Amino acid sequence: MQILFGVFRSGILGEFFPTSAVHGLLASIGIIVIASQVPIALGVQASGAPLERLASFPSYFMEMNPLIALIGGISLAIMFGYTFIKNPKLKIIPAPMLVLLITVPLGMYLDIGTEHVVAFGGQDYSLGPRFLVDVPDNMFNAITFPDFSGVFTSVGITYVIMFSLIGSLESLLSAKAVDQIDPWRRKTNMDKDLLAVGIGNTAASFVGGLPMISEIVRSKANIDNGARTRFANLFHGVFLLAFVALVPALIDRIPLAALAAMLVFTGFRLASPTEFIHMYKVGPEQFIVFVSTIIGVLATDLLVGIGIGILVKAIIHIVNGAPIGSLFKA
Repeated sequence: MQILFGVFRSGILGEFFPTSAVHGLLASIGIIVIASQVPIALGVQASGAPLERLASFPSYFMEMNPLIALIGGISLAIMFGYTFIKNPKLKIIPAPMLVLLITVPLGMYLDIGTEHVVAFGGQDYSLGPRFLVDVPDNMFNAITFPDFSGVFTSVGITYVIMFSLIGSLESLLSAKAVDQIDPWRRKTNMDKDLLAVGIGNTAASFVGGLPMISEIVRSKANIDNGARTRFANLFHGVFLLAFVALVPALIDRIPLAALAAMLVFTGFRLASPTEFIHMYKVGPEQFIVFVSTIIGVLATDLLVGIGIGILVKAIIHIVNGAPIGSLFKA
């Protein structure tokens, strides 16, 4: 179905999303990433919606595991500290690589991967493999071939349509959002993007893979590290595949807190205070759409949130005197 969306040029639907709402989408994703990764960087269990997690931040810091938080704190200090270094010779090693070069040996020294209890400040804190990345020793054992018996049932048809629509809309949103942060302001061919995502999902499903969408956080990380072309994405995938297939034991040594800190940094870049200031300077009406989208996404989900942003934009047009019929014309 996603391949057909691309063939029949459904990418034009991406033009329905107002720029200010897309900026709100980017910022809300950044906030969601921060809300979900800060607890991991502190070594505490967390659950609930993004707003609930944000409200629980004080308790996360009070309950944090000091050894895990040490790794997360060092990682955050490196990621944010690099932004203040102006000499390129001092930044030959990328910040994420430096984080791994420091935190992997530190995690081994602290023995965070072995199940045991550590006393600190009069309290006991447990450590174990759950604080490290976990990938299969042999990824080929995880391959699952499809069973087509459920495709034409009512449940099967419902989920095929749901995944196709949601996955396609989120891919369009993500691609448009990445266009906004592209330093060269290039414009994605939305039809080609849908076609690629459809082919990728079809291929992945034949080996038990989950549906994919175009991805904002990884694209932002690529851009921050100097990526210029789609080959950055290709090599990103190739290196992930190579490491998971060939050296899973090495990946298993990476502390989750270190990865969480990298994601917190990327989330902060997406939801930076300067973005809020920029949108306010664009104009109060656009700022209202921007904030409405953020609140909508955080309170519900991505698609409902962007729908709220579009609705607010339409209401502002109508209040300013635009005929309702004009909102539905090219």
